[in-house]
Amino acid sequence: MAYVGVLLVIVLIASLLAVDKAGDVQAEGVNSHAKRIATQLATEINIAVEVGGGYMRTFVLPTRLENNIAYTLNVSEQRVLVSWSDRSYSLPVLASNITGLPVNGTNVIRNVNGVIVFG
Repeated sequence: MAYVGVLLVIVLIASLLAVDKAGDVQAEGVNSHAKRIATQLATEINIAVEVGGGYMRTFVLPTRLENNIAYTLNVSEQRVLVSWSDRSYSLPVLASNITGLPVNGTNVIRNVNGVIVFG
């Protein structure tokens, strides 16, 4: 009977560890998705800077992160910022003069005489 009790304790501990690990894997997937979005946005801005005046392109960012998590975008002080829940991820960009903000979904980016314009 003692062996059954020990076995139940071991199974319970293993189950708790598995649930905790599953949560870590899910959080890492969301983090990775946010990093990909930040990278895509930074790349779009940097291409617009490098190509120069007259550049225009339409691109699409996901409307939500993995697991249907909402996120926001911001661009300021030569950085793009993706924020969600209580986390954020940012990357530097080449542009120092940006007007408008990118949105979740379809975006139009233009370079108007050195000014990067969203919208």
